Amino acid sequence: MRNNENTIRELNQLLADLFVLYTKLHRYRWYIKGKNIFTLRKLFQEYSGEISADIDVVATRILALGGQPFATMDTFIKHASLEEAQADDEELEIIKQLLRDFQAINSQLTRFLNDSEDHPTTDVFVKLSMKYSEKLWLLQAYLD
Repeated sequence: MRNNENTIRELNQLLADLFVLYTKLHRYRWYIKGKNIFTLRKLFQEYSGEISADIDVVATRILALGGQPFATMDTFIKHASLEEAQADDEELEIIKQLLRDFQAINSQLTRFLNDSEDHPTTDVFVKLSMKYSEKLWLLQAYLD
């Protein structure tokens, strides 16, 4: 059985990765070029808005468990498993990076769900997992 300390640690890991992904999406929106610019700018804005809401949900859950959510860029970067975006990203590479990032986040969610007895946190993770699974499918369809 997990205690709150383990759950808080895993939630903070997720929070760090979500914040890195949120920042990447902003960057992608600013730097995207090419024939799909109009569509992808809207998509990246939509995704970043959703992830912003997810960041608040995860941080609120950490607070509810008596923990302290990470709240500095330095801490996010130090604890994130996702890598920052690169300066020369092209459209196809951006989509591939997003696919990898959503896969990594979904894997974190799945590991927690397979091992957790914290039902309120599990509920949060199930909702996030459903959302990120759909994004994975859409990004893979784009690449196909």
